[in-house]
Amino acid sequence: MITIEKCPLCEKNKLKEYIKCKDYTVSKKEFLIVSCETCSFKLTSPRPSDSEIGEYYNSENYISH
Repeated sequence: MITIEKCPLCEKNKLKEYIKCKDYTVSKKEFLIVSCETCSFKLTSPRPSDSEIGEYYNSENYISH
């Protein structure tokens, strides 16, 4: 997992917890969505590493949003 320290959009380090959500389709793991207090951009942090991310899309039931 990779923890994001600053917003990839505005590059400020003012990220706060926004919501927890669960991957019900594949991993059954909970993920944290954080929101930038400066620009309101939201992202997953920590996020799966490049070597882990593929397994979350490895399902016939996967629906792209």
